[in-house]
Amino acid sequence: MSVLSGNTNIIVEQPREVQHLLSLKVMRQSSPSTSKGTEKKSQAESLDPTVSKSASRIHMRDLSENELSSLPSMNTNAIENIYLGATFDSYLIVNNDSARIARDISIRAELQTEKQRLQLADTTSNSVPTIEPHKAYEFVIKHEIKELGIHNLVCMVQYTTDEGVKRYLKKFYRFQVLNPFAVKTKVNNMADGTVFLEVQIQNVAERLMYLERMNFEPGEVFNYKDLNFEENENLNIANEQANLENDNKEDEKNSESKIVKLSKVKIDQESIFGKNSYLNPQDIRQYLYMLTPKPEIDNKLARTTNALGKLEIVWRSNYGETGRLQTSQLIRKPPILDEIEFSVTSIPTLIELEVPFKLGCRIRNRTTTTLKITIIAVKSKMGSVLLSGPSTNYLGELASDAFVEFSLEFFPLSPGLQKVGGLKVVDKISGYTKEIDHLTDIFVLFSK
Repeated sequence: MSVLSGNTNIIVEQPREVQHLLSLKVMRQSSPSTSKGTEKKSQAESLDPTVSKSASRIHMRDLSENELSSLPSMNTNAIENIYLGATFDSYLIVNNDSARIARDISIRAELQTEKQRLQLADTTSNSVPTIEPHKAYEFVIKHEIKELGIHNLVCMVQYTTDEGVKRYLKKFYRFQVLNPFAVKTKVNNMADGTVFLEVQIQNVAERLMYLERMNFEPGEVFNYKDLNFEENENLNIANEQANLENDNKEDEKNSESKIVKLSKVKIDQESIFGKNSYLNPQDIRQYLYMLTPKPEIDNKLARTTNALGKLEIVWRSNYGETGRLQTSQLIRKPPILDEIEFSVTSIPTLIELEVPFKLGCRIRNRTTTTLKITIIAVKSKMGSVLLSGPSTNYLGELASDAFVEFSLEFFPLSPGLQKVGGLKVVDKISGYTKEIDHLTDIFVLFSK
């Protein structure tokens, strides 16, 4: 650029950009590209492990520092999305595009997220001695993605020219991490402390996903049962022949006897979803787990804890990409425990109209003091199932955190589904009263 002022010519030269001997390209291993005509394949074919799908590489466009700071978000179509839990496989290719030798080549790679900076590679202490003209050297980086959002990859190459001049080449790259699944939970708390945990998994990725493994890790105070499998018990009887040898008796040396043995009971577990554990985009699947308090854990602690456990998901896409996810602690809103708990422990399998029946009941004292428990019938709230016998039953003293089991006899007046209730529990010492409007439901049949 030149500026004329009178007869004086002032020439200001712009600084020339350094011509590097080396160039840097970052390639990501991606799923194989498919043409429009072959995009819609059958689900069985896309998940068949015998079908060969060779992965390809895609070039990641480098950004300038200005672009990096001015682009808070990115077009997710610019490069393929990476899903949470997957492994970011990248190839850093250093090319010598000049006719001169580059020496002492080292590379540093750093991954920057919203929360942290992670050093993925640093070969400063183990540099490449030389890269000949028109040759290339490849570095491999693998990193398990554990955070959502925009990720910036910063790569710097350091090398020395023949003249002994150290030079630095810096490049910036960007990609986005999306969540492959949406997880929702629903908790059902039972009166005895049992928890039924419903987990809903939705495939929110843009590709078909195969659930290789779904593991639930219960909280410290719970045992659990996976209710997503059916158990088939097969008793296999095997006939075995055994040769019994007796070294002390020559005539029994080659004797044989047939022994019939029962093999151990073999329990086969089969998923209720069948053998096809894949989810199309936007598909939803629901899992159910039953949590019970451990016997050695204080019952009150187990019933009031909010930590239920964690869920681990191992997934594979229809192109063979694999990933592993672990949810944060699944929590619930702990139920409020009544000071006096009244629950039903047993119900007859057959209840007939106008035929008395007995309910097994349990009352637990959740207070810190001793109670004197009395059960009183409130006839106006009983409906079609009345309490038989005396309207007042004294159960005696009940210590703190102790329980008493007893039975109550009722008389059904109407057929069909009926509510059992209309009871009142009273502590004679403190005067505390708890009304039981709805104890349980029963189904009453016509008597034969």
